[in-house]
Amino acid sequence: MNPYRLELAKKLGADSADALRKQIEDRLREHLAEETQGKVRQELLDRVISGSPFEPPKKLVESFDQRMAMDQKMQMARMGFKPEDLAGFDFSKHNEGGAEKRVREYFVLDALCRKENIEASDDEVDEEVVRMARQQGVRAAELFAHLEQEGGLEQVKLGLRTKKAFDFLVENAEIKVVPRKKQEKKGHDCGHKH
Repeated sequence: MNPYRLELAKKLGADSADALRKQIEDRLREHLAEETQGKVRQELLDRVISGSPFEPPKKLVESFDQRMAMDQKMQMARMGFKPEDLAGFDFSKHNEGGAEKRVREYFVLDALCRKENIEASDDEVDEEVVRMARQQGVRAAELFAHLEQEGGLEQVKLGLRTKKAFDFLVENAEIKVVPRKKQEKKGHDCGHKH
């Protein structure tokens, strides 16, 4: 075995290059499953929203649009962009339609949660904070205190409630799996004789 592969594998927490390969494959499968599940959830939500036509309050949409623009500016600043680099960029125009869609999603999911009595318990919030702490490599008590101080626990609770609403939609939807079409083999036969 290549000693550099073994050294790399050990640095990344695996016993061997094969174990590292398996870890990477497992993570890729998990990521693909999460991505696929996210697409299914968004498609379901889009269908529910299209079946629930209503006009969200303009002031709320404008406020949300401003919030999205502010969040994007802060994210760009964390990435190292300077305010003068972003001066000519119109975040609101870039988000066009995004704020209205998010507000509509919120109202539809909130109505679903109220109708189906979907809530996140304090125990579920605690479990989520522990999971987040492990993921971030910090102590759960410290993260809990920080979230409590910053008002973030309510966001965690809202996020869990939203996830449970999505789970409800997925569980109660009629989803048809359509197999992929077989691709024709591309060979040397281009329709002419050699």
